[in-house]
Amino acid sequence: MNDEMPERALYGHLRKMGHFLFLYTGSKTGQRRALIFLDEKQETSQRELQTKLDIQSSSLAEMLGKMEAEGLVERRKDEEDARKVLIRLSEKGHQEAKRQKAQLDAITLQLFSTLTKEEKETLLSLLHKLSVDWDQLKHNPEFLNQLEGVKKK
Repeated sequence: MNDEMPERALYGHLRKMGHFLFLYTGSKTGQRRALIFLDEKQETSQRELQTKLDIQSSSLAEMLGKMEAEGLVERRKDEEDARKVLIRLSEKGHQEAKRQKAQLDAITLQLFSTLTKEEKETLLSLLHKLSVDWDQLKHNPEFLNQLEGVKKK
C-alpha cells in the first residue's frame, strides 16, 4: 500500500463498490426492498415501511403510487385510525416479490462468490459494526458540521 491513509483507501473502495451496485443492480432497488419486506408481512403501515426503508415520506409516497398503478400494492385507511395508511401486496405483488427475491439471491451469490464462508462472516461483522456507528453519525452535530464544510468546497 502507498502512503495513503488506510481510511481513505477504505472510503475509495466503498465508494467504488457503491457505484458498482448502483449502476448494475440499482434499478428500482427501493421497490425491490419494499416488495420483499411486504412479502414477509401481512400488512404494514406506511410509517413502518418508511422507517424500514429509511427514506423520505415523499419518496415513499411516489414509489407506492407507482407500485399501486402497476397493481403491486393496495393501500387503505386504517379503520381504527383514519390518519394511518395500511399497505399490503396484491397477488401480483407477491408474485413479483418472489421473482425479485430469486433474482437478488442469484446476484448476491455471484457478487460474493470470491470470498470464503469465513471471509463473508468477517466482512458481514465489520460492515454491521460500521453500519451501527454510521447510523449514530447521522445524529452527531459535529460530524454533520464537518460534512457541510466538505459539501461547500
